[in-house]
Amino acid sequence: MTSQSFNRYRDDQSGELLAAPALSKILTSECQVLRFPAFSTGNAFALGCRIRDTFRKNERYHQNGTAGMALAITLFSGLTLYQTCVGQGVTPDNMEWLHRKSNTVKRFGVSSWLRGQQRLAKGRPADDPLLGPDFAAHGGAFPIYIEGVDVGPIGAVTISGMTQELDHELAVLCITSFIQDLKDVV
Repeated sequence: MTSQSFNRYRDDQSGELLAAPALSKILTSECQVLRFPAFSTGNAFALGCRIRDTFRKNERYHQNGTAGMALAITLFSGLTLYQTCVGQGVTPDNMEWLHRKSNTVKRFGVSSWLRGQQRLAKGRPADDPLLGPDFAAHGGAFPIYIEGVDVGPIGAVTISGMTQELDHELAVLCITSFIQDLKDVV
C-alpha cells in the first residue's frame, strides 16, 4: 500500500480533507479492521523500525518543512516497547504530544484522530476541555488491537511531528502492511 492510497481522507474533486462525518466513517473502519494476530516486543521493534524507515525514505512526510518525527509504541500497562526520534526539529513538545495522544486512545479505545473527528461531527471542539491537558484528540495515535481480544486495545502506536493527517497516515500505512506481512507468514 502506498501513501497515495491514503487520498481516501480527501475529497476526490477538491482535494480538501473530508468533512468530519465522512472522515469519521473511514477512521472507524480502520479501527475495526486493523487487528494484530499477536503482538510481542519483537513485533514492536520491527514495526517501529518500519515506521522510522518509511518516514526517512518518503518525501511525503517531509512536506512543509517537517524535518523530524517522534514515535512511541507503548502498552497501557505503562511499558514502552519502542521509542525514537528521527531527524531534526523534534522538541519536548513532540514528546508531550505522544503522551497526550496515547492517553486519548487509552481512554476511548479508538484512534486519536477518530476521537477528534467524532467530536467535530457533533459541532464540538476536537479536544474535550473537561478532560484537561493530558489528552489530545489529534491524529497520530492508533490503538493496538489483538484479534480475538475483545476487551479493547492493549496499547498504542503514536507519532508526532507532522500534520495530524500525516501522523495518522504514517501509522496506519505501516500498521496495515505490517499486519499483512504477519498474516502472510502464518
